Amino acid sequence: HSARSGDREPNYKNRHSRAAIVCFCDAISRCNCPDLGSTELASKKPPKKRKKVCMSIPTETYETIWEQYTAATHWMAGLGIKLSSGRTSHYEKVVRHWKSAYKTATAEEERDIFPDFVSSMFEIFDFLSIHKAFQSVPVSQLASIIEKLKKGVNGPINAADETPESTFSRNFLFEATVAAKAHRPERGIEAILDAKSDTGIRINGKKIWIECKRVTTLEKIEGNARKASSQLETVLSREV
Repeated sequence: HSARSGDREPNYKNRHSRAAIVCFCDAISRCNCPDLGSTELASKKPPKKRKKVCMSIPTETYETIWEQYTAATHWMAGLGIKLSSGRTSHYEKVVRHWKSAYKTATAEEERDIFPDFVSSMFEIFDFLSIHKAFQSVPVSQLASIIEKLKKGVNGPINAADETPESTFSRNFLFEATVAAKAHRPERGIEAILDAKSDTGIRINGKKIWIECKRVTTLEKIEGNARKASSQLETVLSREV
């Protein structure tokens, strides 16, 4: 997450204030995109006319991210979700302070805040995705998302502090996040908000049922896959 041009950034952030540029070039050509250097690619065929597409990767300031998170928490509070204490409030405090404080922070302060700051920034993006996807959906259709959020806002502040007994909250948030990232009604893809499985999506009238399993250890991958398969078989037997 780049800051504004001209802002002094801590050592742990990308020091380029402008948006990064990615260049896609024809395989038999020379790339002369700014700042990316030039690379001659060998070929037995004569060079073709260069085909080049440069794509800008968007960036956002910490100020913007904090504003988006504030909007998301206000929306969740309006849905009846309690946010007065716990990890959601902690993330807001951390980002609110460091959205500007990073400009004048000492190297020692940067080292001290680094784990908590990175954890907070990582965690809030699930809430941003859910808010962005469902903020315009009528509340009457959000019963399952609201229930997942009520459970998902709990749990330890840092995901690294999770135990097998405390994964419950983030598991529900993960289900809501998967639904949010799949929900693209403008492209004909909608989350099934009353799905009998963890979530589901509807594409051109066809339904796809989804079971969500967070990977916490490699040893549990096979067991989780088998469990998800069994759960989906149960759902399908009811639907077909």
